[in-house]
Amino acid sequence: PYAGEIEKRDVGSMVSMDMIPITGSQSNWTAFTFSIDPAAQDSIFVGFISTIPDSYPSIAMPGSYLMVDNVSLSHSVNGPGPALPNFSFENWSTVSSTNPDGWATFNTLVAPYGLTAVSSTSDAFAGALAAQIETIGAFGDTLPGMLIYGNMDQYGNLSIVPFTGTPAALTGNYKYSPSG
Repeated sequence: PYAGEIEKRDVGSMVSMDMIPITGSQSNWTAFTFSIDPAAQDSIFVGFISTIPDSYPSIAMPGSYLMVDNVSLSHSVNGPGPALPNFSFENWSTVSSTNPDGWATFNTLVAPYGLTAVSSTSDAFAGALAAQIETIGAFGDTLPGMLIYGNMDQYGNLSIVPFTGTPAALTGNYKYSPSG
């Protein structure tokens, strides 16, 4: 099962896609380092989801959550590269809901209905805040929370963003609790 994805593109064509495995239940902060294809790219997409997508509907239960903090890309090729924005999730902005600065969520789509799928939490690995991504019951269905380093339009369509450097690993810390 997977709870994240890194997609690299060069001149609009996908050059690699790496899935991030997160399994079991982790009630303590757990460090991770996931190797990714060091292929050169001009844009990147990094995403985390609160429900393991290939297990639907068995684990897609409201209340499942994934927390992430101190997320970064390691650049073993060509030296250090640019950092992900707001990698420690300390900064949040209010739109019609709150979102971590530099990251996209479905919050703006579900906030008019009094729902939030991604929120800040003071249960952080480091610093004052981390991101909590939660699966919610919505519209008679189950909606996974998604935290995306990329762009999302007003209809929920996702796209990647320009990115220089050649990352070879995604590192950070997480807690995971499937529900059901």
